[in-house]
Amino acid sequence: MKKILLLILALSFSMLNGQKLDSISAEPSDLIASSMPEFSEYALSGNLWNSETLKGNVVVINFWFIGCLPCMKEISYLNELQKKYDNEDLVLLSIAPHVAQDLIDFNSDSVNTYSSIRKYLAQAKIEYEIIAECEERSVTGTGRIGPDCKRISGLFNVKGFPTTIIINKDGVVAHTTTGFAANLDSPENGKDYNLGLSEIIDGLLMPNGDTKK
Repeated sequence: MKKILLLILALSFSMLNGQKLDSISAEPSDLIASSMPEFSEYALSGNLWNSETLKGNVVVINFWFIGCLPCMKEISYLNELQKKYDNEDLVLLSIAPHVAQDLIDFNSDSVNTYSSIRKYLAQAKIEYEIIAECEERSVTGTGRIGPDCKRISGLFNVKGFPTTIIINKDGVVAHTTTGFAANLDSPENGKDYNLGLSEIIDGLLMPNGDTKK
């Protein structure tokens, strides 16, 4: 148990310190009403996601990392969103600054370092698409996240975790939030966490939906 706690702290320090040292001055919210930044990445499922394959869908992108406690807390709620909109024009992408194998391990039933963190925090497996931002482990001794691990998050001006960005069917950024339900209803204030996200998504799924928050 102590070993897992120390690992969570080490991962959090490395990732958050890496973001703190970053030179990004823009905010995710600066992208609202702008076209989604171009990227093309394969998910662990083998599906390719880019502006072409995402066209015509409402897209929810959740940036997170293993060991980030508020990120871990969001997983079960995002799983519920995936189930709720399973037959709708919605794609939910989970993007993390890890190599693919670490994310595979995290989401597996096998006994390994990363699945142990998930189980210790009593979190379910991720049931939506997962994209690994790192091609190789590039966290340096200074704690800075290497540029290879910011291929997508850098495009979206991500500076903190978790960050959630919602894009409308026309490929335009409609909403951003950083932190666990930072600007949304949440269990902490006695309301349904998914209510805030659902209201935004429902508006965007409507014909000519153009909700911006």
